[in-house]
Amino acid sequence: MLVIITAFLIGGAIMYLGEALIHRYHPFFTEGQALNTDVLPAGILALILLFHAIGAFASGLFLKKFIVSADSFIITLVGLGWTLVGVVGMIKTAQPVWFAISDTCIYLPMTLLGSKCLQKRI
Repeated sequence: MLVIITAFLIGGAIMYLGEALIHRYHPFFTEGQALNTDVLPAGILALILLFHAIGAFASGLFLKKFIVSADSFIITLVGLGWTLVGVVGMIKTAQPVWFAISDTCIYLPMTLLGSKCLQKRI
């Protein structure tokens, strides 16, 4: 159970740090401007999608590396948990439709892909 929680924390930390870096260093943002996904340009939204994908991928890598049984059911549940996080984010904030759909659909495949990258070789 601790490994699953840690996988969520690692993925969430990557996503949060990525979004913080975008907000800090992208020239679109001015000092003190809040992050409003409804008015962001498509390039920034694509960067946010990239960091969300990297976070979900890292969760899959971590799970495959440290779960003793390496059960794909648990990895799928974590991917579905990330998908649920995406759905909640879609409901709570105003987002463009293409971003909301992409953000919701990216978590499960990237978590599974991250776990497939560490397949044990026989």
